[in-house]
Amino acid sequence: MKSLTVTLFVVGMFLATPALADDVEDVKAAVHEFYVLLNSTDAADAEAYTQLYAARNTIFAAGGGLLGRTTSLEGRKESFERRIRGGLRNNYRQPRHSEVEVYSGMFAVETSYTTGSSTSAKGTIMPHRNRATRIWMKQGGQWKIVHQHYS
Repeated sequence: MKSLTVTLFVVGMFLATPALADDVEDVKAAVHEFYVLLNSTDAADAEAYTQLYAARNTIFAAGGGLLGRTTSLEGRKESFERRIRGGLRNNYRQPRHSEVEVYSGMFAVETSYTTGSSTSAKGTIMPHRNRATRIWMKQGGQWKIVHQHYS
């Protein structure tokens, strides 16, 4: 029995996909890019912003609403462009207390605390203080957001 346990353990080590330190750094780089693009004032950044998302993704936005779904990246891109053309400006700071855990080299959970503000086209400033959780999935070698939860 002991030799069977040892054999299964050794086989399991080779079959399991290890989460590499590079994966954690890659997710952190994607998170950084997310905030840079979220703060962008250039509608030309809409494509890069959109590419951070999986084709199907969900969100629980701050404020307690129902689950939102994106089934079209084109719609997300148009929303980004509309926000820029409409004059909404974000000033999110890079997240603090950010942590990333990678699971099986395919999924990552990112948690952070973010502060900042948005300014409407009319000049109204809306402060933000969010606890954020994002689920990232590796697709085609790239980390993509599949779910977000803000509170």
